[in-house]
Amino acid sequence: MNRKIVADSSSDLHGSSPLFVPGKKLTIVLEGLGTITPVLLTNNELEFKWRGGNLWVGFQGEHGFRWEEAEENGVRGTRMVHEEVFSGFLSWIMGGNWVAGYLGLRDQSQRNFQQWTEEFKKRCENEPKKVV
Repeated sequence: MNRKIVADSSSDLHGSSPLFVPGKKLTIVLEGLGTITPVLLTNNELEFKWRGGNLWVGFQGEHGFRWEEAEENGVRGTRMVHEEVFSGFLSWIMGGNWVAGYLGLRDQSQRNFQQWTEEFKKRCENEPKKVV
């Protein structure tokens, strides 16, 4: 699934201010699913997270990525954790109950996460390495 994340052009951006600062709206285009406009919660060297949805209609999600130090077989690297936490009275449709299973939303979401994560990993591994 192709996803594109951009800063919302209607946001109050001031000249040289960074586009991805907490509190700003993002525009996220989900191929085949439409566009969402969540609010950025965190953007730093350890985490990138936003909140979308609306509790008034019963469904909201916090979606994000965390980067953690990792070591495997003596090789140090970075582990990316890709997660979403749902809240609201309709959040059960993303759970493990039989209705959620019947609707297939949780499984589809997990497949989309896996595909996005694999594409992101390939992109990161093909970028030139920057030693800090």
